[in-house]
Amino acid sequence: MYIEKSTEDERLSIDYFMFETVQKVEFAYSLLSELLEKYFALIDNRNAKENIDLIGTRLHGIQDLLFDGLLEYHLAVGTDFLGVEPFMRSVENVQSIQRVKKAYNVIIEKGKRLTYEDRRKLEDSISGLTKLPDIEAVPLLEKLAGI
Repeated sequence: MYIEKSTEDERLSIDYFMFETVQKVEFAYSLLSELLEKYFALIDNRNAKENIDLIGTRLHGIQDLLFDGLLEYHLAVGTDFLGVEPFMRSVENVQSIQRVKKAYNVIIEKGKRLTYEDRRKLEDSISGLTKLPDIEAVPLLEKLAGI
């Protein structure tokens, strides 16, 4: 669950009422992360006893749940958390990918209406652009697409 739309007043209310609870969850998350890193990161699970493997699996599950809850909270109220920045970068990457695909599809559709010679020129102009990182290709492809 992620609250997509909220007002600043609603976010302040959520933050006010949840602040102490989230601090406790963040502390639990950090303790759990420390235990997992210190005691389970280097265990060769093939040779570990069955109960240690089960405990490690459950602790990882708990850590994932805590992380997801904290990330959702911090995204909802707009505060910083170690998962927010990578999440936002992922969103930006997906948006760039979608913009590249949209522009590329528009260009391909335009190309279908061109003469063979003009279509070859268009294909030559976009062949180098598709090799660029999306962030660089977007403005150039959108310009060619006219969007």
